[in-house]
Amino acid sequence: LSRGMPFVMKYRSEIDGLRAFAVVPVILFHAGASVFSGGYAGVDVFFVISGYLIAGILIDDMEAGRFSIWRFYERRIRRIAPALAVVVMACIPFAWMWMFPSDFKYFGLAAGAAAISLSNFVFWQRAGYFDTAAELKPLLHTWSLGVEEQFYLLFPLLLLAFWRLGWRRFGAILLAICVVSLILAEATVRRWPDAAFYLPHTRIWELGAGVLCAIAERKTRLPNIPLAGLAGLLAVALSMVMLGRSTPWPSLWTLLPVGGTALVILFARAGTPAARILSFSPFVWIGLVSYSAYLWHQPLFAFARIRSAGDPPAWIMAALCAATFILAFASWRYVEKPFRNPASRLYGNRRTVFAGAGVAIALFAGFGLTAIATEGLPGRLPPDLRELATLHARESAALAPCRLLDPAVDIEARTCVFGQEGKPPAFGLLGDSHAMGIARTLGAKLGEQGAAMRQLTYPGCMPVLGLRRAADNNRCVEFNQGYADYLEGDGTPETLIILAHWALYVNGIQYDNGEGGKARGPEGFYIPVDEPDNFRWSPNRLRALQAALDRTIRRHLDAGKRVALVYPVPEAGWDVPAKLGADLLNGVRNGQSLSTSYERFLERVRPVHALFDAVPADPGLIRIRPEEVFCDMQADGRCQLVLDGKPAYHDEHHLSGPGADLLSGHIVRRLKEKGWL
Repeated sequence: LSRGMPFVMKYRSEIDGLRAFAVVPVILFHAGASVFSGGYAGVDVFFVISGYLIAGILIDDMEAGRFSIWRFYERRIRRIAPALAVVVMACIPFAWMWMFPSDFKYFGLAAGAAAISLSNFVFWQRAGYFDTAAELKPLLHTWSLGVEEQFYLLFPLLLLAFWRLGWRRFGAILLAICVVSLILAEATVRRWPDAAFYLPHTRIWELGAGVLCAIAERKTRLPNIPLAGLAGLLAVALSMVMLGRSTPWPSLWTLLPVGGTALVILFARAGTPAARILSFSPFVWIGLVSYSAYLWHQPLFAFARIRSAGDPPAWIMAALCAATFILAFASWRYVEKPFRNPASRLYGNRRTVFAGAGVAIALFAGFGLTAIATEGLPGRLPPDLRELATLHARESAALAPCRLLDPAVDIEARTCVFGQEGKPPAFGLLGDSHAMGIARTLGAKLGEQGAAMRQLTYPGCMPVLGLRRAADNNRCVEFNQGYADYLEGDGTPETLIILAHWALYVNGIQYDNGEGGKARGPEGFYIPVDEPDNFRWSPNRLRALQAALDRTIRRHLDAGKRVALVYPVPEAGWDVPAKLGADLLNGVRNGQSLSTSYERFLERVRPVHALFDAVPADPGLIRIRPEEVFCDMQADGRCQLVLDGKPAYHDEHHLSGPGADLLSGHIVRRLKEKGWL
């Protein structure tokens, strides 16, 4: 393009093809296809494309003297709102039938937030260790729409304020904003990963990259480098298959799909190799329906998982992928296009568009407020499901208090003591959320024996000194050091009961019970604090864990403590209340018989048992095995997940009230046998 010539934005089929390269990996990633381990990067590709297209329209309007901020917002409503409203409305009946009240309550909140483009803030606030797994949130994907709309709420104002300075100065300002945003992403992601993922200040640079592409395309003479587009397409493809769930995101790694997308936009022009690939008609067709496909896939997958209380068979997920594109075509043909086509009866005028958006916001907000105010409308469920949901909600509430979140504060002032009132806590319960789950029950049983116990827990932290969770922040390191220093002071508990999700931290992956139940959640590999993240794959890792465990136990013993080391609690694999609820919906009542294989459990914990068995014997150390009370320890035995008709687990591996009661009783008996109680 020569300088001074007016720029005419033409349809580029390769951009639609690039959308296909973004949306298909996202869908397959959420479907569980392991080959697309980095499929989530497709959202980042969408951010760049969106920034490029919208900025191009705005800049062209500015230079032609026809810019109108109201017309811009009208376009956004027409583009985003109709299909989104249809998908949310389609979700409500299934949420009504299948969701527990606690989940339905936050589904309503998410629906209201999606209507006003604040989903990302809602999911950020709801993110956390005990939050519902991402795979079970039907509207989770609307967070990205929130980020986009927040950007486009401010970008036109930025353009109006600074475009008059000239495109060079405006580009420099925008580039500076993008650099700061990227630095914030890299600085935030390891310590506050949820905030980095959901909040707009760490994502602006991705949309800004698209804006910079639009400026460069119009205001500079781009060199003709056909292979640059191909290199960009390769970078995008590699990001989808090389990255994984443990990759910090967004971060400098995100430059791979973002930079690749920018190269495609700038250099994959008609006739280049990349353009020929992306203009392949099936890719273009997928790109055209990509927005609707993105909207439909998450609800389909989430409700399928909710209904089956686990991952459905591969053939069902494949069928749901196909259904995604069938619904996407229908949504694109009969919802998206009519609302954007001036010749359509559904087009309407600007006043109608804004009024319709206002009505939709009011309806979805009303639905959300109703779901919140009624605590998830429990009356919509049958009595047996309602009773199960009540138990589930009670267990959820019991897990929240009394966890130590900041090791820098006064530990005695911020932790709970359970048991005999007025007695100094002679016992300390040390560990993670598995310890949290039994704290009240164990404290009560110790209280029956005239003793008291202090809870010293931090969710997700392996209570072993000198270790950290790979690809994570160092809060666990701080906590472990904080409690170790505290325990060496005067007047602290003399007996430590140490309990944690050992199997996750040693094996690094969530439990698969081999019968359809696979726990959800991130990897949990623990490694020495001075080793890089890739040490998790080292053959020396288990030896390093053994050394750290031995040192930790020895430090406690040398400080005059007695140690009760609790071996791994059998994991369920299924979210037990959800599994029981799904079975009830299917007419199956297996509340007395739900169990998992003891042999499978032994396979899971073999490396943990080897570590624990190798800890040197000491008069001040006892070993407690939960499987002795949960499992029939014969070779063909089973581990019970339900006790007296009630779930023994709150989810896939945290004990609920009945399970906590069983384990706590076992711990107290062993302490009495040892003469420590």
